[in-house]
Amino acid sequence: RILDRARDTGQMIAAQQVALVQADDDQAAFLTVLPIYDSRAEPATIADRRKALVGFVLGVFRFSDMIEVALRNFASADALEVYLYDAAASPEE
Repeated sequence: RILDRARDTGQMIAAQQVALVQADDDQAAFLTVLPIYDSRAEPATIADRRKALVGFVLGVFRFSDMIEVALRNFASADALEVYLYDAAASPEE
C-alpha cells in the first residue's frame, strides 16, 4: 500500500510506526519511501509513473535516535522528560 501510494503520487511517503524485526529491542521507528523513475522528469500521469518505476529509496528512522540527536546539546538533558505521541495510533499503542 505505501509503495503503491509513493509510486502513483511520485511523492515521498512516510509510513506509520513500525517495529523493526532486525532490532534487538522494541524501539519504535517509521519508514519513508521515495519512488525512482527511469526518466529525468517525473512522469505526468499515474499510468506513466507505473510504467517508468524502477525502484524505491527506503529510509528507516528510529524515534529514540532522532530524539537523542535533537537533545544532544542540552546541558541538562538527563533532567528533561520527553514524551512523543502518535496521533494516528490507537489508545492501546
